[in-house]
Amino acid sequence: MTNLPPTQQNRFIPLHTFMSQMPHAQGFPYPTALSFEPLLAHLQEKAQDSQPPLKGLYSKLHGQISVLQEKINDGQAPETLEGENSLDTLLSLYFPLNQQAEGKAFAGRPFDTGFMFRSPAMRQLFKSETLEIFLEQAEHKSNKPEAVLKAGSLILKHCYGQDLNAVLSDVIHLRDRQTKLEYYYRYNIVTDFVRIKTIQPLPKLGPQEISELLDNLFDQQLWLERFPPENFVFEGLVLGYMTDVTEAEVWSKMQEGLIGESHHDGREMLDFIENQVRSYLRKPDLRVGAMPLWWHASREEVMRASLLAPVTGRLGELPGNIAGSPYQKALQQSAPLILEDLEKEPPNPVVDLLLEQGYKNVVLVTQKNEEGDPIGILELAMPRAHSLNSLTLLKLRDVFALVSLNFNRVTRELQDAVQLAIQRRYTSIHQSVLWKFRRAAQQLLFEGQDADDSIVFKNVYPLYGQADIVSSSSLRSESIRADLQDNLAILEQVLEKCLAQSGFNLLDHYLLKVKKLKGRIEEEFYSSDENVVTDLLLYDVHPFLRYLGEQDSNLGETVLEPYFQLLDPQLGILYRQRKDYEKSVEKLNILLGQFMDTEQEKMQKLLPHYFEIYKTDGVEYNIYLGQSILEEGQFLDYHLQDFRLWQLVSLCEATRLVKREAVRFPTPLATAQLIFVYNNPISIRFRMDDKRFDVDGAYNVRYEIIKKRIDKATIKGTDERLTQKGKIAIVYLHEKDHQEYLDYLGYLVDKGYVSSEVEELELNRLQGADGLKALRVTVV
Repeated sequence: MTNLPPTQQNRFIPLHTFMSQMPHAQGFPYPTALSFEPLLAHLQEKAQDSQPPLKGLYSKLHGQISVLQEKINDGQAPETLEGENSLDTLLSLYFPLNQQAEGKAFAGRPFDTGFMFRSPAMRQLFKSETLEIFLEQAEHKSNKPEAVLKAGSLILKHCYGQDLNAVLSDVIHLRDRQTKLEYYYRYNIVTDFVRIKTIQPLPKLGPQEISELLDNLFDQQLWLERFPPENFVFEGLVLGYMTDVTEAEVWSKMQEGLIGESHHDGREMLDFIENQVRSYLRKPDLRVGAMPLWWHASREEVMRASLLAPVTGRLGELPGNIAGSPYQKALQQSAPLILEDLEKEPPNPVVDLLLEQGYKNVVLVTQKNEEGDPIGILELAMPRAHSLNSLTLLKLRDVFALVSLNFNRVTRELQDAVQLAIQRRYTSIHQSVLWKFRRAAQQLLFEGQDADDSIVFKNVYPLYGQADIVSSSSLRSESIRADLQDNLAILEQVLEKCLAQSGFNLLDHYLLKVKKLKGRIEEEFYSSDENVVTDLLLYDVHPFLRYLGEQDSNLGETVLEPYFQLLDPQLGILYRQRKDYEKSVEKLNILLGQFMDTEQEKMQKLLPHYFEIYKTDGVEYNIYLGQSILEEGQFLDYHLQDFRLWQLVSLCEATRLVKREAVRFPTPLATAQLIFVYNNPISIRFRMDDKRFDVDGAYNVRYEIIKKRIDKATIKGTDERLTQKGKIAIVYLHEKDHQEYLDYLGYLVDKGYVSSEVEELELNRLQGADGLKALRVTVV
């Protein structure tokens, strides 16, 4: 093959260009010649052995082919063979009926890829202006070692009785340049009418030589040595036809792509599925999207790969949460949801947006994990109604199973990655101390000694800090109270409507209980009230209302079903305010966690140190630094001073960050910051039972006791909490620490981080801790 474009430029080249440049047996080392003699001998034998009317057909065909044989000149075909009826008749005898209808058949001399005869459909296919051939296959077709192997296999078959069987069938990969649909055709070659003439005596081949050939199929030099080209001539005629194997090949490709290595880029995976399903169904305008449901991220991130991604900003919430939307219906049923004509669907904001995107026909397939919980929705859409229907889904049944396997695997991989990130962020084994664990593991492996007790870091300086949500208990309690009040108020209306339509006395009994509880909660709320309300709803009222709905379908549809749709499906009660609060806490923890991680990573470059952070109602962290933490290098007092100053600056920045970002949370939050200064070095030991570090020794336990109790500290002589919104409190024990931190605070005032007023405070006595003092400043 000559003048093909460079392989780096294009994966496909025009099919007609490829066919026009295909060599006619050029470069093939063995002599070839066109001859109808083997075919004529076959037809004569058939005519003798057959009964009428086949006997007459074979005899007539023998006469026509004999005329063609006379036109052959020196093994070359005349130009007039393309329209010979006798060849059409010959091809119809040897190829399946479906191939007669499609007509993709050909004939030619052995190993001549130009083909002396092609059926009209075959000529039309190869002359197409839009079809392209996969470039690697185009290069493969001109592969000389491949042709030598095929020739050698025929020599083994005809001359040595060794039939390889597997080398004369090939699949070509085509693509329509306009629609991007891909097609696969299998070449089926008949070599029954090929004769091999030997010019020299056949080389002797024993079992060892034949085994050597079979073990080295693509060793061109070896095959040419065993079968020298000057010793053989290939004469006769090859017949062939092409069968469409697109569905089988696309299915194989999808198996490889979806069960093989993951496409971690979700859009890349969906593009792959979209392209393959388009070819599988012959629908070039099919669109495929997906919506992961387990991913605890923003609505924009969840919708990124969805067909509704362009209009995400116009959705108040996820489509699956919008009442009456197709997505909600898909999540409520096990079978795929087929919407054959969106214009005939009931009015709904999601349906309107799908129509606005140009989709008239949508299929939604809920993806579930092994426990049966929804983990995502696969979307298929067409711009024409009724393009996708139940028959389409039947054809795609196995494809959906593959997609489900891939969806589950990718979900597990992403969840594992998230879990790993959480472990790295919030657990104790930090990169800075891995060297110590590596040494202990080596001691165990190579010396058989358990070195767990040796994982101790002595004389390290602790730095403790926290950013705690202000009034978190009150906010949580108020959110629970608000949900219970709303739930009882709505339920009161529901019971009144039910009482008006039903004669059950229990309805009035439950109505009275609901009214009393609602009134009590409005006046004063106790933590035990939550259990009282939920028990009444979950175990008494709700089961009874469901029974009523089953007995009276009208009451169930008009009154009860709307009520139950307002409730959280897992909790069985109203879950709005508390959900907002918990989402806000989660967002704040992520915000502060990411900020502190980034900040301490900068300090790791200055000095390796141990860092652990915990999520509570806010975040708290421990930092340990000292000579024993370092695998190499030196720890100096300057490092401790620098880290203490950095801790103050970073908490100022964290306070500003919360003030700037948390106002946009579903429940606005604020934080109070706290630092505990402990000037005496301590020792920490790794506890195998808990897989975490803890202080080592009775003397060092005092640090932990004080650290855990100062969060509730109050100003001496008052009930005022030390920790206040937007402020940083610094708890200390010694005057030396007092002077050091006054100096740092002077720096913060000059840099504009805090106000100039520095409060100097004494604290009320805490159990196990007396004489504590504090400095407090307001972050600006």
